[in-house]
Amino acid sequence: MRVPRNLVFAEVISYNKANLEHVEQNESRQQGRTEQNEEES
Repeated sequence: MRVPRNLVFAEVISYNKANLEHVEQNESRQQGRTEQNEEES
């Protein structure tokens, strides 16, 4: 079975986009945490 190339790319791109959004959310959460930790110490 041969899947059209552009279909594969579209799927990969949408997966990466969702993953990137997730990573960005985590990073912003971690930045908030490190700022709190610095204030406490």
